[in-house]
Amino acid sequence: MGPSRRLAEELHVLGRSLREPEGRRRAPAKKAPAKKQPQPERRAPAKKRPLPERKAPAKKQPQPERRAPAKKRPLPARKVPAKKRPLPARKVPAKKRPLPARKVPAKKQPQPEWKAPAKKRPLPARKVPAKKRPLPARKVPAKKRPLPARKVPAKKRPLPARKVPAKKPPLPARKAPAKKPPVKKRPLPERRPPVKKKPEKRRYPSFMSRAAAAEALILEHLGRLDSALSVQEPGLDTTVKAFINADATVDGELRMRSLPAEWRTLRGMPSLMATLSEAVRAMGAFPTKPSMGGAFWVSFGVRFGPKDRREIEHMEKFYKRFRGLLQVGAHHATAQSLSAILNNALTIKFLVERLWHKRDLPPVQLLVRVVWTPTNVRPGRFKGEEGGK
Repeated sequence: MGPSRRLAEELHVLGRSLREPEGRRRAPAKKAPAKKQPQPERRAPAKKRPLPERKAPAKKQPQPERRAPAKKRPLPARKVPAKKRPLPARKVPAKKRPLPARKVPAKKQPQPEWKAPAKKRPLPARKVPAKKRPLPARKVPAKKRPLPARKVPAKKRPLPARKVPAKKPPLPARKAPAKKPPVKKRPLPERRPPVKKKPEKRRYPSFMSRAAAAEALILEHLGRLDSALSVQEPGLDTTVKAFINADATVDGELRMRSLPAEWRTLRGMPSLMATLSEAVRAMGAFPTKPSMGGAFWVSFGVRFGPKDRREIEHMEKFYKRFRGLLQVGAHHATAQSLSAILNNALTIKFLVERLWHKRDLPPVQLLVRVVWTPTNVRPGRFKGEEGGK
């Protein structure tokens, strides 16, 4: 009975017990002990195949007989050197004086035994370099052909003999000039004292009288403006000056320094404009038809300055003409109308606001410039001066 059959029977019995109810479920039947199957008889091990017969090694061929080395040629007999002549008897040197007793030095401490250095490994045998191939034989250059014989130039004809110039006849001896009679000196006239010349009257140009009258009128109006400002702001530092130019024009200027702290800010602009407008009304306008002719023009300007030393060095790059101060002015307007003067003064507010946002600089000085031109032409800028961009 094989193991597969027994396994099938066990599964059948187990399935049957599971299909029956619990009451009827029978106890599993006891399994009968399986009979031991008779083991097959043990076979005797198969006989091993006999190994092939081992071949006997081939007999070595007999080596040829070793020849005895050829006998070396006997060395030639060594020549016996000739006997040297006996040396002369050595003179016994005279006995020297005995040296003084030598001081025995103190015994040194025994030094450690010296160890012999380890033997170095022998260097490997140096390989003999292979012999270089011999260079090929150098070719002998062919002999150059001899140069042809140099032709000897024909001899030049000899130059004709140089003619010797005939000798000039000697000049006659020069006669010494006759001496002139001495000139009689005239007596010097009496020296008269120099006559003093009367100083000439200074001649002024033709336009000088008109320019002088215009200068006086400009100083009068600027003086009124200065007095009106000093009344409103006593601490204000003002200067007035005027001068006549070579082109017959007259310039007058009122400069205001030491501005109040309020006027140096954007909040103080209304106070500045109110004070300036009252001073302009006190000054009044110039006459429309002045006695000296020509026309008067007015322009308001501002100079901006730095706040500290760092800004002073920064401002020198922008405007070196006024020692670190930046000057901005309005175009000239007619000074013969009070409304035109007030409108020109109003430009100070716009100049301060724009430069404050652009450069962050406060105003330092206020300028009022009045110009008289004899030709009724509006004055331009100075040579080299650039306008706003």
